Amino acid sequence: MAWARGGVQNDAVTAVAVIGGGLSGLAAARVLRGLGWDISVFEAGARLGGRSITESHGAALFDTGAQFFRTEAPAVEELVLQSLPATDLVDIRSEVRPFTADGAIGEGDPAQNGQPKWVYRRGIGQLGGLLARGSGAVVHLGWPCLRIQHSSGGWLVEGEAGRAGPFGAVVATLPPPALAPMIERSSFESGARQGLLAAIAPSRYRPIVSVTFGFHRRPVLPGDIYALVNTDRAHAVSWLAFEHRKAGYVPPGHGVLTAQMAADWSGPRLVTTDATLAAEALDSVRSLLEEAVPTPAWTHVTRWPAALPDVLVEAERLRCAEHLGLFVAGDCASGGRVHLALASGLEAGARLVSWMDSRR
Repeated sequence: MAWARGGVQNDAVTAVAVIGGGLSGLAAARVLRGLGWDISVFEAGARLGGRSITESHGAALFDTGAQFFRTEAPAVEELVLQSLPATDLVDIRSEVRPFTADGAIGEGDPAQNGQPKWVYRRGIGQLGGLLARGSGAVVHLGWPCLRIQHSSGGWLVEGEAGRAGPFGAVVATLPPPALAPMIERSSFESGARQGLLAAIAPSRYRPIVSVTFGFHRRPVLPGDIYALVNTDRAHAVSWLAFEHRKAGYVPPGHGVLTAQMAADWSGPRLVTTDATLAAEALDSVRSLLEEAVPTPAWTHVTRWPAALPDVLVEAERLRCAEHLGLFVAGDCASGGRVHLALASGLEAGARLVSWMDSRR
């Protein structure tokens, strides 16, 4: 894998542009490896993985977005357990339990808790790097895509950093709040363009504020609990994870909690200061765990304005531009779970391979 910044010039139309360096885009790029094509991944941010990222504070690691992933889809199971390096892959064996608006903690679902909850010893953010390295793609970080253009010579990708191409095909994996304005600025067949805009118009994402608390001693919790999940969507805390239950994350004796706050709580507070967010979130966590939460030694705040899809789009309608070589993938049609995002990218990559083969 090569890492690059700036413009790109390709001579062959057997080049593919992947717009968005989240897990769907990286999974699609992985499908294309070894085919002799030039794969370029364009990511607006400073790192790969989308919402599957890992932060650190001193020697402690914590996941502020996706917390773990399943391998329920056969293609994802093969990818994660067989194709990608699995040396650092670990199962969170502690259980997830539900709680309700009044703070009552129930018993966990034995079937759900019996399934592996996968992470990596260096954080879930390791998954994006493994996918990228296995794809052989050239990755362009800090490269937001503003528009794409299609002509008989292929696709051009334009951004603030310049123009890249031509490409024989494009895989777009941006969430609809970012994808829609890019398509509106783009130039390709009118029917396909309007079809994509109509397809993604119903999509709705909910905001999440994620607040992590670090402690010099571990909170005392009942039972072998990894996380608590609010099942009636009526509590300020949507998800509370005990990061020290993940092997390799937190030094012995120390504790780290990550609270992902509910959408109704998060939305009005996206512009609130970190200190206020942390203080208010801590009050909500303490109301749930009572005196089990000591004073934090440090806090970390992450804002996700478009965290998880609430209203999905119809996957078939996203295929209206595939005859031109424009493939759309991502969680907008599949749901906000990691394995679903991976499966969406793998499926789009497979369709792209079939399309390219049909044109030979």
